[in-house]
Amino acid sequence: LFYFGVIGWQLIKDREYSYVSFNSFAYAWGSQIGDNFELDYWGLSYKELLEYIVEEGVDIHKRTVIRLISDNYPGEINSLMFSKEVQLKLNYVKDLREMDYFMTNFRWRKGQLNGNDVYSVILDNGLKLGSVYTYND
Repeated sequence: LFYFGVIGWQLIKDREYSYVSFNSFAYAWGSQIGDNFELDYWGLSYKELLEYIVEEGVDIHKRTVIRLISDNYPGEINSLMFSKEVQLKLNYVKDLREMDYFMTNFRWRKGQLNGNDVYSVILDNGLKLGSVYTYND
């Protein structure tokens, strides 16, 4: 009964990402759990990553448009949840040399990426669902 209470509390607390829950046996893989299982397969963490980029990116780079690359399509589609004003601040580019930020939900990736991890969506249980990187500081 106690175990069900713990699971229920975890699901309520992380309700936005409740589809990324594992039983305690899965944690035997430790930090490699993302190498063995799809975590943020819906790409919902991109919304939080984009909020960080919009709030912090304009101030850091001193320009009105932020150039970014999304690791996969859900990262681009999540920008449609924002107002037109915010959408105009986001410019998706293809060339790594032109970008300010690279964001990923680690889908189809194993291990960590090189670069400066400036922001991550991390659940209380330590699972990293997505990150924003810079490469040209």
